[in-house]
Amino acid sequence: MTSPQAEPPSAQSLGESLAALAVQVAALRGQVTLISQRLDRAGLRGDLDLAAASRNSPRPSPTHWTPPHPAALPHPPGSAWTARPIRRS
Repeated sequence: MTSPQAEPPSAQSLGESLAALAVQVAALRGQVTLISQRLDRAGLRGDLDLAAASRNSPRPSPTHWTPPHPAALPHPPGSAWTARPIRRS
């Protein structure tokens, strides 16, 4: 049993798909540019070895940090909340 051959996409649909992909690529390039700028402002460069820097740091590593607040309680089943409520202590 053979499967029916699908019709090839039209030139218009291929053009629309390509245009949509070009928009997505442009958006990603913009995001990469913004991230690179933030890393530059933070002083992080490609030749920076974060592992070596953390070994030489007198401060504790992030693995020793404790969260400032306990984890939020889960929403009850059927809850109408769209966001977690703020717990005040």
